[in-house]
Amino acid sequence: MNICETGNRTAYLRQWRLKNKKHKAAYQKLWYKDHSEYYSQWRQDNPEYDSEYQKVYNKTPAGRARIKAGKHNRRALTKGLTKATVQRVYEDNIKQFGTLTCYLCNKPIAFGEDSVDHAIPLSRGGNNDYDNLKIAHLVCNKRKGIKTFEEWFSKQVLSGNSVKSLVASL
Repeated sequence: MNICETGNRTAYLRQWRLKNKKHKAAYQKLWYKDHSEYYSQWRQDNPEYDSEYQKVYNKTPAGRARIKAGKHNRRALTKGLTKATVQRVYEDNIKQFGTLTCYLCNKPIAFGEDSVDHAIPLSRGGNNDYDNLKIAHLVCNKRKGIKTFEEWFSKQVLSGNSVKSLVASL
């Protein structure tokens, strides 16, 4: 007599999932691929669930390993970034604008509000070469995120955010 016939459907499903892990994984992968828009929208509509899930996951051994690997990868990406290169970027920014100025919003930067930004982010294939490093407000840099300068700029133009100051910064 099979478990399903006894009326204990939960136990039956648990047993089926254990026996068919590969089939279930393949099915889930296809489902997420076919329903990616739905899934993305659900995540946007339910950020509290996503953040709670991340908090719990980050405490598991797999979550801690992911965090550790991410930190390691980030350190590996910053290899080749020297103090001399960063200093040169700051000095050239001051020479160009007369004062430390954000290359994204073209406004002066107060002490302690600055950050070094990668015009092409490291995660998108950028590097730590002098030509890819720029000075930006910490807030502007965070808003830009992992977008390239061109992607960020086109989004600003479409949303109508101070186009004159953006064009002047070019």
